[in-house]
Amino acid sequence: MSELLISALDSLTGWTADTGLTVELQYFDEYIANYHTSAIAIRIPSGSSGKTATLTLPASVDVSAFQELVINIASLRLESGQVERDSDALYAISVATAQDFSIPTYKQLTDTSIPIDGYSAVTKLKIVVNHSKDDYLILSDFRAVKESLPADILTAVKTGIEKERTRIGINRAMGTVNAKAGDEVVTIETDWSYLERNMVLLFNGETHQVDNIQDNQISFMSTYDGNALLNDATNATVYITSPVEVGYYNREATLPGTVVWYASPTPATRNSRAEIRNECVGPLGTYQKRDGMIQTWKVQLEIVARSPELQADAARAARAFLGTSTAWVNGRKVWFEWSEPAIDNEPVEDYDIVPRASYTFDVEVREDTWQLLKKNRGNPVLTVSPLTP
Repeated sequence: MSELLISALDSLTGWTADTGLTVELQYFDEYIANYHTSAIAIRIPSGSSGKTATLTLPASVDVSAFQELVINIASLRLESGQVERDSDALYAISVATAQDFSIPTYKQLTDTSIPIDGYSAVTKLKIVVNHSKDDYLILSDFRAVKESLPADILTAVKTGIEKERTRIGINRAMGTVNAKAGDEVVTIETDWSYLERNMVLLFNGETHQVDNIQDNQISFMSTYDGNALLNDATNATVYITSPVEVGYYNREATLPGTVVWYASPTPATRNSRAEIRNECVGPLGTYQKRDGMIQTWKVQLEIVARSPELQADAARAARAFLGTSTAWVNGRKVWFEWSEPAIDNEPVEDYDIVPRASYTFDVEVREDTWQLLKKNRGNPVLTVSPLTP
């Protein structure tokens, strides 16, 4: 696992604040990360230096298997830029006992990295105000991250396509289901015309993938929500869609479906690859990032289905995602460019009955930038023994 969502920061549940600070929800898209529906906004009046707002997590979250925490932050009225010492920062963040990290802030929503150093579990998200001016602080999407490219990019593309498919509402309604929690075989009533193996079904708040079909009776694979129902379903409408899968080696999509695969990256030479910038200041030192190699990964979508209608639905979701030109990789927004024309392949022979479409685009990331380096606090002491005459 390369990332773990700790909190979407889209709810007021668990938040407390000192007198004078107000914790609210805001709904402007430009200040919401990673496809969430809202973000936290902390209203900070003048004279609030030293005050705090804290999100207490329902349970301690083990982050020992990850490298850093990532949170998207915007300071709407104030901007500190990079911080070299605690006094440079307008805000500090604490995620564990006695662990405060002084962070940079910008007026646009910007991802901020906090090292996992000196602690192994996250119990809270406490914001400490270090200034006395009016401000609104926006917080969105708090997660633990361990970089693993290109898998992180492919997973981000898969998530983006699925989110756009839900947003534009192109999942096709079929029949209904009446079943009990724990049932491993269910019956689709009234309409099952598009039903086939590997199809993904959405009903009653659950997601299941079709395994075996006997007329209108189906069993499920262990993917998604598993091979048994989680809850009772009464006259629940069934919606169908094609799965989106990450293909590291196989470039052919499973019928029906969309596969996301890649070609080897191409290096770009627009930066020095050696520039270092401060990311935050913690109790154990200053944490920095190196401006590493920029790499462009060529990603391709292969969309196939026996039904032209299902293939068209999947292609529409892919185009909606491509239209955004953005993907969220490990809690960070990256831009991509749709670089080549789409290819639609209609059947031309009697035995070739599978319509398909292909889309290719370039995703650019800085591979080494996300690795934090620590510069210890204090000055080294050099002890030199006198030379013997």
